[in-house]
Amino acid sequence: MINFDSNLQNFSNVYVGLSGGVDSVVLLHVIFQKFSKNKWDLTKLNAIYINHQLQPQAEQWADFCQTLCFQYQINFICEKVNASPKVGESIENFARTQRYALFFKHVRPENDILVLAHHQDDQAETVLFRLIKGAGPKGLSGMVKLAHCQNRLIYRPLLSTSKQEILNYALENKLNFIQDPSNDLQDFDRNYLRQTIFPALSTRFGPVNQSIVRSAKHYKQQQMALDFFIDKELAKIQSNHVSNYLCLDFNLFSLYPDYIQRNLLRKWFESHQYQAPSEKKLNQILQQLATAKADKIPEIAWGKENQYILRKYDHKVFINKLQSIFKNRAEIPPQLLSGHFIQKKTRVLGQKVYFLNRAHSVVLKKFLQTLTIPPWERDKVPLYFYQEKYLVAVEGYWIDKAWIEKSKAPL
Repeated sequence: MINFDSNLQNFSNVYVGLSGGVDSVVLLHVIFQKFSKNKWDLTKLNAIYINHQLQPQAEQWADFCQTLCFQYQINFICEKVNASPKVGESIENFARTQRYALFFKHVRPENDILVLAHHQDDQAETVLFRLIKGAGPKGLSGMVKLAHCQNRLIYRPLLSTSKQEILNYALENKLNFIQDPSNDLQDFDRNYLRQTIFPALSTRFGPVNQSIVRSAKHYKQQQMALDFFIDKELAKIQSNHVSNYLCLDFNLFSLYPDYIQRNLLRKWFESHQYQAPSEKKLNQILQQLATAKADKIPEIAWGKENQYILRKYDHKVFINKLQSIFKNRAEIPPQLLSGHFIQKKTRVLGQKVYFLNRAHSVVLKKFLQTLTIPPWERDKVPLYFYQEKYLVAVEGYWIDKAWIEKSKAPL
């Protein structure tokens, strides 16, 4: 008997990933039985089939899933992948990325939950695969039963259930399901592990799935202990810069040994949902932070289109995405900018400016420094001039009180 504790009725919608294979068919049956037994509202229960268009039988499998949902009298959703893997891209990674993107079209943040049929054998494969790829403790912790991804809740209730238990349940309940012939193709890495490596390991050492899953739990506990320590240390050294950049105090950061610095950076990126850099890029970051001269601003970028940028400046480490970030503390009321005497510009190198209440000019660069605007923002921040001469506002940072009084417009 397969069962699990859950409060699925508390969600606005429950979406079950349904491929037609034995795992997802069993999962849907268990959830349907739970809804029926507890007299929960079946209109909340939905099944989503993703047609990757990689198999000739995909349309037949969609029909099978639709018929099954019709029997249960629950909503059926079919989505098609309308893209192809890029040259050199793993088909497995491509299919996974597309699948989750289509799931998330329907699963709303906060209100809904996505339920997937990953089981104990899948967990063992995941851990071994990540070990081969060189993952650390977090990766070797495997999948978690309840996870957040892109603000969506993902539930995997069968992670403690073996494949054999799932097959037994299907047999006992006379459930029909699809046999995907691609599961036997060893061209795919996971199939190779499933068809060749695990049987060889089990022949030599006995059943290894439970042992690997048990190791994953140990890794998870170690990672939780590490996170507890790193969270406390990170809170001591991070802050928000005046321009709303995320910052670390480099003087404090540099006091930690290398292996702690690595974990601090990874946790910092993760806590703000920034993609972590590769190990090679992380080594580059640590080296440049440690060796950059005081008058230099090292800049390291990574991610898609180099959208994540890390810099060191003024004894601080800055991180942001590619777009500029201007703080909202000095928003300029529209009435201050009305009329024909206000011009919006950006800085010109060597530029000098005047102020309404000052007789002498000031080098703009020095004035922007007093506003603690980072050097890489100074050429982009919008500047507002009155009569093309007097600087009256710097967007996001400063408004001239003399201009406010002159315009007689209250903030």
